[in-house]
Amino acid sequence: MRTVWYSQGSESTECWSGPVSRIDAYIAGSLFPSEPFECTVHSVYTNALNLIVPDKPILYTLVTQPALLHPLSVLVAGSGSQAVRFNALSLEPGIAGRFNGQTLSFGSHISISFDHIKKNSQVDECPPPLALSAGMLEQRLEEAGIALEALQAEQNTELRWLSKEHLVNFLPEETSGYSGRFESVANTLCNSLVAGSPSVALTASLKLLGLGQGLTPSGDDFLCGLAIALLMYAAHPDYEEQISALAVETWLWGIAATLGTVPSTITDPRDRTGIVSKSFLYMASLGRFSSILVRFAKAFVDPSQDIRQEIVQLAQYGHSSGLDSATGFLFGIASVEQRRS
Repeated sequence: MRTVWYSQGSESTECWSGPVSRIDAYIAGSLFPSEPFECTVHSVYTNALNLIVPDKPILYTLVTQPALLHPLSVLVAGSGSQAVRFNALSLEPGIAGRFNGQTLSFGSHISISFDHIKKNSQVDECPPPLALSAGMLEQRLEEAGIALEALQAEQNTELRWLSKEHLVNFLPEETSGYSGRFESVANTLCNSLVAGSPSVALTASLKLLGLGQGLTPSGDDFLCGLAIALLMYAAHPDYEEQISALAVETWLWGIAATLGTVPSTITDPRDRTGIVSKSFLYMASLGRFSSILVRFAKAFVDPSQDIRQEIVQLAQYGHSSGLDSATGFLFGIASVEQRRS
């Protein structure tokens, strides 16, 4: 079973035992609310606590590691040398919480102070500038592709990147009679955006939403990785003829609207995937992404960085979520470069 990126991570050797003395929130993502709210616990992991706020079709998350930060999350830490482990705090799904603007409390024994909170930097949430020559892009694509393909084989993931051919393969299709369908849909999506037809791209995207197992299916993670790559191209003036910012942003807004995470005229949003994926795709519609994915994108466009090491880091979160997103990213890079040549 695949899990969301932030459900896993290095295990701490210390944990809270008994009443919590103090937990502090230090860094908040740009989309984490600052106004008071009521909430309930959605799910509990060692290093992450997911919260549901009434009338919000997305999740807010408390995390204990900087690498797990994303725009809808806040980084917390314990006082002294004690490490916070959420699954040791007697928290269960359905437990109520309340944030009064300064403290987030769960009952009388768990409280998290926001007295020293700071907002996460925009550069840690937004796509980096694309400043590589065509030759260097191809080189980085090859380096990253080889590393990704090897790790996917090692972890036996559903979604595979074929580095030599710049193709993507969804293994469950091999036994279902739909071999090559994922690749075909992804190509239609990119071709439509290049042609300035975000509505056609949206229709193609709906065939990938919810495709795969786990809290964040492979198709959803692929779309997040694809989104950050296409936004990088769309923001660069030299690529205006290949893909426009308006087309990409309209496509992403369409996904969010279809899933019911942004206000729209769609009266019956389709429940095509789970709330965890909805949250990440909502962030993508605003041009915001998980810090770990942004860090990977930054490393990709910086030849001095070891791109294999960044892919190894992605591979540590969930069985395949990070690698699936990397696949979408490389597919986006390869698609635009192929059309530019």
